[in-house]
Amino acid sequence: MEPDRDEMLEFGAAIKAAMESDDPEVELTAPNGALHRIVKHPAPGVRARLEIVHASAPVMTSIMWEPADARPEGFPDGIPFVPHTPCATATIDSARKVWNQVQWSAVENGDAVVEQIVRASLADGWEHARVQPNVPPSRRVVALEWGTSRRTVTLSAEGDTATVTLSDTGPHAPGS
Repeated sequence: MEPDRDEMLEFGAAIKAAMESDDPEVELTAPNGALHRIVKHPAPGVRARLEIVHASAPVMTSIMWEPADARPEGFPDGIPFVPHTPCATATIDSARKVWNQVQWSAVENGDAVVEQIVRASLADGWEHARVQPNVPPSRRVVALEWGTSRRTVTLSAEGDTATVTLSDTGPHAPGS
């Protein structure tokens, strides 16, 4: 049975409360039965690590990174690093695909961050995809490819700030 909207909102509030608490480690069970483990400040430069565990094995790991001058130890290989900008990375590793996502929120100059990410990706061997998506004016999307892997960099405007999201899908993690 799928969790309903109210259950998901309640669970989201529980995660927020866990992040704001003084507890260094918290475990919560989602409405679907999945264990969510939150560990705060597990390493230098890491605000928190969230693991979603099924059958005792992590299936998704999300890390909230503090702003830093240089790429912190443990930051995912093959993913561009944006100095002085907090972000969250998420990785799902299945037998068929690796999926990585990075989100930089409350970015003041989203276009500059997108350009930095695209330049770094091209330098690592990614290429512009043949077809670029058609998007509304409040968004910008750049599609890249590396063999059968795909990378999408998305800019969403939010008033004076923006959110920049990078999503990778493919049979491997390019650059790693």
